[in-house]
Amino acid sequence: MNYYYVWPKAVLKILNRLNSVQGGVIGLVGFQGVGKSSALRALYEARILKAEEERRVTTRQEAADADFDVVYFKWRRESELFRALGDGTHEASRDVGIEYSKMIDDELLKLKIRHVRVDPKNLRQIIWLQLLRKKRLILIDTPDYSKTDRRLMAKDLQEIYWLWNTLTQTADARPNFIIAIQKEMFRDHYFFDKMEKIELQPLEPKQLLDAYILAFGRAEPFTSEALLELATMSRGIFRRFLRYIH
Repeated sequence: MNYYYVWPKAVLKILNRLNSVQGGVIGLVGFQGVGKSSALRALYEARILKAEEERRVTTRQEAADADFDVVYFKWRRESELFRALGDGTHEASRDVGIEYSKMIDDELLKLKIRHVRVDPKNLRQIIWLQLLRKKRLILIDTPDYSKTDRRLMAKDLQEIYWLWNTLTQTADARPNFIIAIQKEMFRDHYFFDKMEKIELQPLEPKQLLDAYILAFGRAEPFTSEALLELATMSRGIFRRFLRYIH
């Protein structure tokens, strides 16, 4: 991602904003397939790369693959969230998975020794929040929602709002949130009014061609003209461009 990602202006704007904002929430808005998930992953990898470079300068050694101040994950409801954290399939497992499992085991052992009964669901939530409080950047990728039924989106937004509100009030370093949201759904919710909206526009055909050449080094097995034609037909939607290539 650090080497092959073509940075749109909107994502570069977010990268610059993160240097001056604390406790903020940015809504990264765009149509389905325009590249919101890739943008979040690029921001995540850029933050990791910056931390690794800073650590090498200060310690003169390679950075350990832990204790970074950023976390990225796709939004999940509670039951799926804790199951994925437990079995290591969550996107955040790289950042908090080992520590999460260890903290759960240690706490359960302490409670067992003291003969204290505890609700496992409450314990999982407490430890998850403790781990998020250590982060300074939280990237959340929301699902693609039905355009005809907004109830699921409203429920998710309510829970994300609670998480943002809780962490910005209780965490030592108030984290910034970046939340990827379908453009078609960005309306009629009070949480949207609290966000700084940054819209991810479809890419220019030349940018899609550049992304292909960055990844593979050349246009083969196509020609540059053929790829530009596919890029134009895709109207700047990366997911559509990939589908046409396949």
